[in-house]
Amino acid sequence: MRIAFDGRTLSAPAAGVRRYVRELFGAIHRVEPGAEISAIGAAAGIELPAGVRAAPALRVPTTPGWNLVALPLAVRQQPFDVFHAPAYGAPLWGVRP
Repeated sequence: MRIAFDGRTLSAPAAGVRRYVRELFGAIHRVEPGAEISAIGAAAGIELPAGVRAAPALRVPTTPGWNLVALPLAVRQQPFDVFHAPAYGAPLWGVRP
């Protein structure tokens, strides 16, 4: 399974969101070692959970710009089966389940 998620959550100001994401994707990797997990738009230099790779995305200064432009464009460029938006709005277009 190929899973992509909003990688900004790895540096979210909400500590609960950061912990949830790290625990969730760490657990998925332990249960399904073959899972390919991509953090779309994760901040440069951030430590990623084991088994998670960074996926590039256009940097924009605002959350609406991210949700309406940068994230949908990045999602369209990534091969995945499922997209997860753990704490923010999901893109309005360009997303598979």
